[in-house]
Amino acid sequence: MNWTCDETRRHLLRQDNLSEAALEHLAQCAVCQEMMELPTAIELEPSTSESVGAIDVATLLSQTQLQLSRERGLLAWLRSRKTPVRVALGVSVALLPAAAQLAFSRRRDLGDYPLPWLLLAVAVYLAIVVFATKSVLAPLFRPKSSLALASTAALAFSLPFILAALAPIHAQPASHVEIQHSFLHHAAACLRYGTLLSFPAVLLFVAMDRQVARGRLFLILTASIGGIVGNFALLLHCPNGRLAHQLLGHATVGLVLLICIGAAIVFARVRARNTPDSPHGGRS
Repeated sequence: MNWTCDETRRHLLRQDNLSEAALEHLAQCAVCQEMMELPTAIELEPSTSESVGAIDVATLLSQTQLQLSRERGLLAWLRSRKTPVRVALGVSVALLPAAAQLAFSRRRDLGDYPLPWLLLAVAVYLAIVVFATKSVLAPLFRPKSSLALASTAALAFSLPFILAALAPIHAQPASHVEIQHSFLHHAAACLRYGTLLSFPAVLLFVAMDRQVARGRLFLILTASIGGIVGNFALLLHCPNGRLAHQLLGHATVGLVLLICIGAAIVFARVRARNTPDSPHGGRS
């Protein structure tokens, strides 16, 4: 007979050998592949390993099957990919805006920009994107530490401000009147541009999360990754190196994304509360 996810669960409880049908199923099912790693990721006492392991596996399987039954189309396909594939896809989309700027819309003074500082900034952005992506898309059987997620989010939010504060000034000198009339306009343009470039990565991370983007730390970390994506693209696009412009027009992209995500959550909750079918809706 054909192997099923229920058979995988029973195999984990019995710890017996896998048949050819089981191996064929595991080769195509990312959920079962990650479940097979569950017993090695949890250390149990010898006296309670069988009962506690059975409860953990059964709960994981039932929750996963319930979520998969509710999903169709692209969302189901994205969340069914193996974790390394999802991480690689997330990192690729996160780096795509910066690659596009470098290829089609690079800053005009890039050749005069100090190479050591540019390489340092690029290396730091790459490292935080990869590390944060692996943290936010970690497999379900690996508990996510609240302290680790909060520390990663704090680092991702503060990094653009640190780099902006240390950025050298390469802009051509301008008169006080020109600066006064153009500062807010240019800062708002960069802020809008960086935020729009970061939206695809943010939406992809939310779409690929197997816990349906639950939890404040996940959403905060997602917004901070979006801020890194926007700042990385702006680094390669905008030649304005003035400190005030960097702080207001570049470093605040993550904060704007966080506000947008918060507003979307509030809107969704208000809409659900006012829906006639909801428990709190339809009251006169």
